[in-house]
Amino acid sequence: MELNYKVIIIGAGPAGLQLSYYLNKVNVSHIVLERAKVAGSFFETYPVHRKLISINKVNTGFNNKEKNLRWDWNSLLNGDDKFSFKDFDKSYYPSADNLVKYLGEFATKYELPIHYETHVAKVTKDDHQFTVVDGNGKEYVSEILVDATGIGELNIPNIKGIEHSIAYTEMNNDVAQFTNKKVLILGKGNSAFETADSLLEVSSNTHLISPDDFNFAWVSHYPGHLRSVNQAFLDTFFLKQQNAILNGKIASIEQLNSGQYLVDMIFSEDGESEKNTYDYVINCTGFKCNFDHYAPSTFPELCLKNMFPKLNHKWESSNIPNLFFCGANMQ
Repeated sequence: MELNYKVIIIGAGPAGLQLSYYLNKVNVSHIVLERAKVAGSFFETYPVHRKLISINKVNTGFNNKEKNLRWDWNSLLNGDDKFSFKDFDKSYYPSADNLVKYLGEFATKYELPIHYETHVAKVTKDDHQFTVVDGNGKEYVSEILVDATGIGELNIPNIKGIEHSIAYTEMNNDVAQFTNKKVLILGKGNSAFETADSLLEVSSNTHLISPDDFNFAWVSHYPGHLRSVNQAFLDTFFLKQQNAILNGKIASIEQLNSGQYLVDMIFSEDGESEKNTYDYVINCTGFKCNFDHYAPSTFPELCLKNMFPKLNHKWESSNIPNLFFCGANMQ
Protein backbone atom coordinates (compact mmCIF):
# COMPACT_ATOMS: atom_id res chain seq x y z
CA MET A 1 0.00 0.00 0.00
CA GLU A 2 1.31 3.44 -0.90
CA LEU A 3 0.96 6.22 1.69
CA ASN A 4 1.70 9.83 0.80
CA TYR A 5 3.10 12.52 3.09
CA LYS A 6 4.82 15.85 2.73
CA VAL A 7 7.60 14.67 5.09
CA ILE A 8 8.81 11.28 6.30
CA ILE A 9 11.06 11.24 9.36
CA ILE A 10 13.16 8.15 10.02
CA GLY A 11 13.89 7.76 13.73
CA ALA A 12 12.01 8.73 16.90
CA GLY A 13 14.96 9.93 18.95
CA PRO A 14 15.07 13.44 20.46
CA ALA A 15 15.65 15.11 17.07
CA GLY A 16 12.90 13.20 15.28
CA LEU A 17 10.42 13.95 18.06
CA GLN A 18 11.29 17.64 18.11
CA LEU A 19 10.86 17.99 14.36
CA SER A 20 7.57 16.08 14.44
CA TYR A 21 6.28 18.38 17.20
CA TYR A 22 6.82 21.47 15.05
CA LEU A 23 5.46 19.87 11.88
CA ASN A 24 2.32 19.05 13.86
CA LYS A 25 2.01 22.66 14.97
CA VAL A 26 1.90 23.91 11.38
CA ASN A 27 -0.22 21.00 10.11
CA VAL A 28 2.35 19.50 7.77
CA SER A 29 1.40 15.95 6.84
CA HIS A 30 4.15 13.64 8.03
CA ILE A 31 4.96 10.34 9.66
CA VAL A 32 7.77 9.12 11.92
CA LEU A 33 9.08 5.61 11.28
CA GLU A 34 10.78 4.03 14.33
CA ARG A 35 12.21 0.52 14.32
CA ALA A 36 11.99 0.04 18.11
CA LYS A 37 8.99 -0.26 20.42
CA VAL A 38 9.72 3.05 22.17
CA ALA A 39 10.96 6.54 21.40
CA GLY A 40 14.61 7.23 22.19
CA SER A 41 15.45 3.53 22.14
CA PHE A 42 19.20 4.21 21.84
CA PHE A 43 19.13 5.44 25.42
CA GLU A 44 17.58 2.18 26.64
CA THR A 45 21.07 0.71 26.25
CA TYR A 46 23.56 3.58 26.07
CA PRO A 47 25.53 4.87 27.75
CA VAL A 48 26.18 1.42 29.20
CA HIS A 49 26.75 2.75 32.70
CA ARG A 50 23.52 4.78 32.46
CA LYS A 51 24.76 8.27 33.32
CA LEU A 52 24.20 10.86 30.58
CA ILE A 53 26.74 13.56 29.78
CA SER A 54 24.00 16.05 28.89
CA ILE A 55 23.68 18.76 31.53
CA ASN A 56 20.48 19.00 33.55
CA LYS A 57 20.91 22.04 35.82
CA VAL A 58 17.61 22.39 37.66
CA ASN A 59 18.49 25.28 40.00
CA THR A 60 19.75 28.22 37.94
CA GLY A 61 18.63 31.22 40.00
CA PHE A 62 16.50 32.45 37.08
CA ASN A 63 12.77 32.21 36.35
CA ASN A 64 13.12 32.97 32.65
CA LYS A 65 12.29 29.82 30.67
CA GLU A 66 14.36 30.83 27.63
CA LYS A 67 17.43 31.57 29.74
CA ASN A 68 17.08 28.33 31.71
CA LEU A 69 17.19 26.33 28.48
CA ARG A 70 20.88 27.21 28.29
CA TRP A 71 21.48 24.79 31.15
CA ASP A 72 18.85 22.26 30.16
CA TRP A 73 20.30 19.98 27.49
CA ASN A 74 17.54 17.36 27.59
CA SER A 75 14.12 19.03 27.40
CA LEU A 76 12.51 19.29 24.00
CA LEU A 77 10.99 22.64 23.04
CA ASN A 78 7.25 22.85 23.56
CA GLY A 79 4.54 25.31 24.56
CA ASP A 80 3.93 23.82 28.01
CA ASP A 81 5.89 25.43 30.84
CA LYS A 82 5.02 22.51 33.08
CA PHE A 83 6.43 19.76 30.86
CA SER A 84 10.21 19.53 30.97
CA PHE A 85 12.86 16.94 31.70
CA LYS A 86 13.56 18.32 35.18
CA ASP A 87 10.23 16.82 36.26
CA PHE A 88 11.63 13.37 35.41
CA ASP A 89 15.16 13.72 36.82
CA LYS A 90 16.85 16.36 38.95
CA SER A 91 20.44 15.06 38.74
CA TYR A 92 23.06 17.26 37.08
CA TYR A 93 24.14 14.26 34.98
CA PRO A 94 20.81 12.45 34.72
CA SER A 95 19.85 8.82 34.18
CA ALA A 96 19.44 7.53 30.64
CA ASP A 97 16.44 5.52 31.83
CA ASN A 98 14.63 8.72 32.79
CA LEU A 99 15.35 10.24 29.39
CA VAL A 100 13.65 7.29 27.69
CA LYS A 101 10.62 7.75 29.94
CA TYR A 102 10.50 11.49 29.21
CA LEU A 103 10.75 11.03 25.44
CA GLY A 104 8.00 8.42 25.48
CA GLU A 105 5.65 10.70 27.42
CA PHE A 106 6.53 13.62 25.12
CA ALA A 107 5.51 11.57 22.09
CA THR A 108 2.24 10.56 23.75
CA LYS A 109 1.37 13.99 25.16
CA TYR A 110 1.72 15.74 21.80
CA GLU A 111 0.16 12.87 19.81
CA LEU A 112 3.07 12.53 17.41
CA PRO A 113 2.37 10.27 14.37
CA ILE A 114 4.94 7.60 15.16
CA HIS A 115 4.80 4.11 13.68
CA TYR A 116 6.77 1.94 16.10
CA GLU A 117 8.39 -1.39 15.21
CA THR A 118 8.73 -0.20 11.62
CA HIS A 119 12.13 -1.04 10.20
CA VAL A 120 13.17 0.96 7.14
CA ALA A 121 14.59 -1.51 4.65
CA LYS A 122 15.07 0.65 1.54
CA VAL A 123 14.99 4.28 0.45
CA THR A 124 14.82 5.31 -3.20
CA LYS A 125 14.15 8.63 -4.96
CA ASP A 126 12.97 9.63 -8.39
CA ASP A 127 12.80 13.20 -9.71
CA HIS A 128 9.97 14.25 -7.42
CA GLN A 129 9.56 11.94 -4.46
CA PHE A 130 11.10 9.51 -2.01
CA THR A 131 9.82 5.98 -1.57
CA VAL A 132 10.51 4.32 1.75
CA VAL A 133 9.92 0.57 2.02
CA ASP A 134 9.64 -1.06 5.44
CA GLY A 135 10.57 -4.60 6.43
CA ASN A 136 7.07 -5.85 5.60
CA GLY A 137 7.15 -4.41 2.10
CA LYS A 138 4.82 -1.49 2.84
CA GLU A 139 5.65 1.69 0.90
CA TYR A 140 5.57 5.27 2.18
CA VAL A 141 5.97 8.16 -0.26
CA SER A 142 6.96 11.76 0.50
CA GLU A 143 8.33 14.90 -1.08
CA ILE A 144 10.88 15.40 1.73
CA LEU A 145 12.83 12.82 3.73
CA VAL A 146 14.48 13.58 7.07
CA ASP A 147 16.97 11.06 8.45
CA ALA A 148 17.05 11.30 12.25
CA THR A 149 18.56 7.87 12.86
CA GLY A 150 21.52 9.23 14.80
CA ILE A 151 24.83 7.43 15.22
CA GLY A 152 23.65 4.13 16.61
CA GLU A 153 25.96 1.66 14.86
CA LEU A 154 29.13 0.52 16.61
CA ASN A 155 32.32 1.55 14.83
CA ILE A 156 34.52 -1.50 14.19
CA PRO A 157 38.12 -0.52 13.37
CA ASN A 158 40.01 -2.33 10.62
CA ILE A 159 42.34 -4.29 12.88
CA LYS A 160 43.49 -7.87 12.32
CA GLY A 161 41.97 -9.90 15.14
CA ILE A 162 39.41 -7.27 16.18
CA GLU A 163 36.90 -10.14 16.59
CA HIS A 164 38.77 -11.06 19.78
CA SER A 165 37.74 -7.81 21.43
CA ILE A 166 34.67 -7.20 23.58
CA ALA A 167 32.44 -4.55 22.01
CA TYR A 168 31.31 -1.61 24.13
CA THR A 169 27.79 -2.67 23.15
CA GLU A 170 28.35 -5.94 25.06
CA MET A 171 29.44 -4.26 28.29
CA ASN A 172 27.24 -3.90 31.38
CA ASN A 173 27.54 -2.85 35.01
CA ASP A 174 28.76 -6.28 36.13
CA VAL A 175 32.54 -5.95 35.86
CA ALA A 176 33.44 -8.93 38.06
CA GLN A 177 35.04 -10.78 35.13
CA PHE A 178 37.75 -8.11 34.95
CA THR A 179 38.87 -8.59 38.58
CA ASN A 180 42.67 -8.54 38.82
CA LYS A 181 42.94 -8.62 35.02
CA LYS A 182 44.98 -6.53 32.61
CA VAL A 183 42.67 -4.71 30.19
CA LEU A 184 43.29 -2.78 26.97
CA ILE A 185 40.60 -0.33 25.85
CA LEU A 186 40.59 0.84 22.23
CA GLY A 187 39.60 4.50 21.99
CA LYS A 188 39.80 7.71 24.01
CA GLY A 189 36.28 9.09 23.78
CA ASN A 190 33.60 9.20 26.44
CA SER A 191 32.67 5.53 26.02
CA ALA A 192 36.32 4.52 26.52
CA PHE A 193 36.84 6.65 29.62
CA GLU A 194 33.40 5.70 30.99
CA THR A 195 34.43 2.05 30.66
CA ALA A 196 37.85 2.69 32.19
CA ASP A 197 36.21 4.41 35.17
CA SER A 198 33.99 1.38 35.73
CA LEU A 199 37.07 -0.86 35.97
CA LEU A 200 38.99 1.23 38.49
CA GLU A 201 38.08 -0.94 41.46
CA VAL A 202 38.58 -4.32 39.79
CA SER A 203 41.26 -4.40 37.07
CA SER A 204 44.95 -4.74 37.87
CA ASN A 205 45.93 -2.55 34.92
CA THR A 206 43.89 -0.65 32.39
CA HIS A 207 45.45 0.89 29.27
CA LEU A 208 43.72 3.16 26.72
CA ILE A 209 45.07 3.46 23.19
CA SER A 210 44.22 5.38 20.01
CA PRO A 211 46.39 7.10 17.39
CA ASP A 212 45.85 10.63 18.74
CA ASP A 213 45.49 12.45 22.06
CA PHE A 214 42.02 12.86 23.51
CA ASN A 215 40.27 16.24 23.52
CA PHE A 216 38.75 17.86 26.61
CA ALA A 217 35.28 19.27 25.99
CA TRP A 218 36.07 22.28 28.16
CA VAL A 219 38.97 23.13 25.80
CA SER A 220 37.34 22.39 22.43
CA HIS A 221 33.83 23.55 23.46
CA TYR A 222 32.49 20.48 21.66
CA PRO A 223 30.31 18.59 24.19
CA GLY A 224 31.00 15.26 22.49
CA HIS A 225 34.66 15.37 23.51
CA LEU A 226 35.83 14.00 26.87
CA ARG A 227 33.66 15.31 29.69
CA SER A 228 34.67 15.79 33.31
CA VAL A 229 32.12 13.24 34.51
CA ASN A 230 34.22 10.54 32.80
CA GLN A 231 37.65 11.69 33.93
CA ALA A 232 38.23 9.77 37.19
CA PHE A 233 40.60 7.47 35.27
CA LEU A 234 42.90 10.41 34.55
CA ASP A 235 43.81 10.69 38.23
CA THR A 236 45.06 7.11 38.27
CA PHE A 237 47.13 7.74 35.14
CA PHE A 238 48.79 10.95 36.29
CA LEU A 239 49.36 9.55 39.79
CA LYS A 240 50.97 6.45 38.25
CA GLN A 241 48.50 3.91 39.62
CA GLN A 242 49.36 1.12 37.10
CA ASN A 243 47.13 2.60 34.40
CA ALA A 244 48.27 4.13 31.11
CA ILE A 245 47.09 6.25 28.19
CA LEU A 246 48.92 5.42 24.96
CA ASN A 247 49.10 7.06 21.53
CA GLY A 248 49.38 4.43 18.85
CA LYS A 249 47.78 2.06 16.38
CA ILE A 250 46.96 -1.60 16.82
CA ALA A 251 48.49 -3.75 14.09
CA SER A 252 46.98 -7.03 15.32
CA ILE A 253 45.33 -8.86 18.19
CA GLU A 254 46.30 -12.53 18.53
CA GLN A 255 44.76 -15.01 20.96
CA LEU A 256 47.32 -17.12 22.79
CA ASN A 257 46.94 -20.70 24.05
CA SER A 258 46.65 -19.26 27.57
CA GLY A 259 43.48 -17.44 26.55
CA GLN A 260 45.22 -14.06 26.81
CA TYR A 261 45.75 -11.71 23.87
CA LEU A 262 49.02 -10.58 22.33
CA VAL A 263 48.55 -7.07 21.00
CA ASP A 264 51.00 -5.61 18.47
CA MET A 265 51.15 -1.82 18.97
CA ILE A 266 52.81 0.84 16.82
CA PHE A 267 53.36 4.02 18.81
CA SER A 268 52.55 7.35 17.20
CA GLU A 269 55.52 9.30 18.62
CA ASP A 270 58.34 7.27 17.06
CA GLY A 271 56.74 4.49 14.99
CA GLU A 272 58.27 1.87 17.26
CA SER A 273 56.46 -1.45 17.58
CA GLU A 274 55.85 -3.26 20.85
CA LYS A 275 53.88 -6.37 21.77
CA ASN A 276 51.99 -6.53 25.05
CA THR A 277 49.79 -9.20 26.61
CA TYR A 278 46.31 -8.50 27.98
CA ASP A 279 43.55 -10.57 29.52
CA TYR A 280 40.85 -8.56 27.75
CA VAL A 281 40.59 -6.08 24.86
CA ILE A 282 37.51 -3.82 24.75
CA ASN A 283 36.49 -1.90 21.62
CA CYS A 284 35.29 1.59 22.60
CA THR A 285 36.01 3.37 19.32
CA GLY A 286 32.59 5.02 19.20
CA PHE A 287 29.55 4.91 16.95
CA LYS A 288 28.78 5.90 13.39
CA CYS A 289 25.79 6.51 11.14
CA ASN A 290 24.20 3.62 9.26
CA PHE A 291 23.28 4.21 5.62
CA ASP A 292 22.43 0.63 4.60
CA HIS A 293 18.81 1.56 3.87
CA TYR A 294 19.72 3.86 0.96
CA ALA A 295 19.66 2.47 -2.58
CA PRO A 296 22.86 3.17 -4.58
CA SER A 297 21.10 5.85 -6.65
CA THR A 298 19.97 7.64 -3.47
CA PHE A 299 23.10 7.14 -1.39
CA PRO A 300 24.19 10.37 0.36
CA GLU A 301 27.69 11.70 -0.07
CA LEU A 302 29.78 11.09 3.06
CA CYS A 303 32.54 12.93 4.90
CA LEU A 304 34.60 12.76 8.12
CA LYS A 305 36.17 9.37 7.34
CA ASN A 306 32.88 8.30 5.73
CA MET A 307 31.17 8.27 9.13
CA PHE A 308 28.74 11.18 8.52
CA PRO A 309 26.67 12.60 5.66
CA LYS A 310 28.08 15.62 3.87
CA LEU A 311 25.61 18.49 4.25
CA ASN A 312 25.03 21.97 2.90
CA HIS A 313 24.07 25.06 4.91
CA LYS A 314 20.45 23.85 5.15
CA TRP A 315 21.43 20.48 6.73
CA GLU A 316 20.49 18.95 3.37
CA SER A 317 22.47 16.19 1.69
CA SER A 318 25.12 17.65 -0.62
CA ASN A 319 24.08 15.35 -3.48
CA ILE A 320 20.44 14.27 -2.83
CA PRO A 321 17.96 17.21 -2.94
CA ASN A 322 15.27 17.22 -0.22
CA LEU A 323 17.12 14.63 1.87
CA PHE A 324 17.76 16.31 5.23
CA PHE A 325 19.49 15.09 8.39
CA CYS A 326 18.74 16.11 11.96
CA GLY A 327 20.13 15.20 15.36
CA ALA A 328 23.50 13.57 15.97
CA ASN A 329 24.08 12.80 12.28
CA MET A 330 24.07 16.55 11.48
CA GLN A 331 27.74 16.61 12.45
